Amino acid sequence: MEELKRALAEEFEVSIDEMRPEAKYVDVLGLDSLDIVDAIVLIEGVTGVKLAKGDIRKDGTFGELFETIASKK
Repeated sequence: MEELKRALAEEFEVSIDEMRPEAKYVDVLGLDSLDIVDAIVLIEGVTGVKLAKGDIRKDGTFGELFETIASKK
């Protein structure tokens, strides 16, 4: 997940340290509805995992996101 964290940090101009498991990724990354689409494309490109519509939630945490990705690998 370190590669994904680096890619998200670079794309959305945040610190990797802010991506704590309990932190809500929409808040930390400052995502609006268009940014969510960009984030999904980035995540899929970096991880090779295809995300389903319900995998990204506005109240989801980094911990949940990383668990979802790991479970799909």
